[in-house]
Amino acid sequence: MSAIQGHDTISERQLCALCFAALFSPLIRLLPRLPAAFAGRAAWLSPLAAAAAGALWLAFLRAFLRRRAEGEGLFELAERCLGPAAGRVLAALCALWLVFYGGVMLRVSAERFLSTIYANGRPTVFIAVMGAAAGWAAAGGLRQLARTAEVLLALILLAMGAVFLFSLTEVEPARLLPVKPGDAGGILLGALPMLDMMSVYAYGVFLLRYVKKTPEEGRRPVRWMLLLTAAATAVLVMTVGAASAELVKDMQSPFFLVIRSIAVLGFIERIEAVVVGLWVAADFLLLAFVWLIAGDILKLLAGGRSRRPFAAGAAAVSIAAAFAVADNAFFLRKAAEYGIPAVNLAAAFVLLPALFLVGRARGKL
Repeated sequence: MSAIQGHDTISERQLCALCFAALFSPLIRLLPRLPAAFAGRAAWLSPLAAAAAGALWLAFLRAFLRRRAEGEGLFELAERCLGPAAGRVLAALCALWLVFYGGVMLRVSAERFLSTIYANGRPTVFIAVMGAAAGWAAAGGLRQLARTAEVLLALILLAMGAVFLFSLTEVEPARLLPVKPGDAGGILLGALPMLDMMSVYAYGVFLLRYVKKTPEEGRRPVRWMLLLTAAATAVLVMTVGAASAELVKDMQSPFFLVIRSIAVLGFIERIEAVVVGLWVAADFLLLAFVWLIAGDILKLLAGGRSRRPFAAGAAAVSIAAAFAVADNAFFLRKAAEYGIPAVNLAAAFVLLPALFLVGRARGKL
C-alpha cells in the first residue's frame, strides 16, 4: 500500500519548506564564526562557493530520486539498492544517528541560550521545555509539522530581513573588501559549513515516501538552495561587516552578539527579542524534524502502524542524551562544529552517491 495517505500527505514544496526551516538552526550556529575563521574578510563569498557544489549534489540527487517509485523514500530505496537486510541496517544506523544528533543539538541550544541570555541559569529547564515541545510536534502528523514550518519560516525570513536592513548602517565595506586571489582557499574551506547545512536535506529524503511523485520533482530544492545562499550571505555580511572577521571568529555566538550591539531608535531590547525568537523557532523545527524522521524509520523497522510512539521515544532518548552529554562547553562546541558536520557531510556526499552506484551496479535503479 502506498505510504501516501491521510494526515501524512505533503507536497514537495512543504517538504522543502520544512527542511529549509530546519536549516536555520545550523545556519545561525555555524555560519558566522567558521567561515570567518577560514576566509577572513572574504567569508561572505563562501556561500556562493558552496552553492556551486550544492547545485551539483542536487543534480545527482534528482537523478537518484527520479528512479524512486510512488510511495518510496530513502528507507525503501536503501532496501532496493542494498537488499532488505543491509538496507534496514543502514536505515537503523541513520535513526540512531538522528537520535544522537538531536540530543547534542538540544544541549548546544540550551548552552547557547543560557550563555547569551541567562548567564547564571542551568540548562535543565530549557532542555525539558524545548525537548517536550519539539517531541510533541514530532509525534504529531507530518502535515501539521510542515504547515507549522511554513508559518515559522515566513516569520524567520521576515525577522532576518528586518535585522539585516537595520544592520546595514553598521556594516563597513573595508571589513569585507578587498578580496584577493589568495583568499580562494579560505573561501572554499568556509564553504564546508554551508554544505553541512545543505546535507541535512539528505535526511529529509526519508520523508519523500509521503510526497506524491511528479515529473517536476527535484527542481524545487534548487530554488530553496538559492534562498539559503542569500540568507547565509546576508548573515556573513551583517556579522563580519559590522564586527570584522577577527572578532567574529573568536565569539561564541557572533550572530546574536553582533546584532545585540546594533541600536535602532533606542529599542535594542526589541531587536534582542526578535533574534532570540528566531533562535528558538529554528532550534524547535530542527529537533522536531530529526525526531520525526527517526520515529518514522523506527516505525518501519518495527512494522508499526503509528509513528507517534516511536517519535516520542526518539525524543525521550535524545532528551536523556542532552542531560548526559558532557557539561564541558569546549567539548560541546567541537562536537557541534566539527564532529557532527563531518558525519552529515559523509552521509550526504559519500553515502548517498555510494548507495546510488551500488543500486545501479545491481540493476535495481
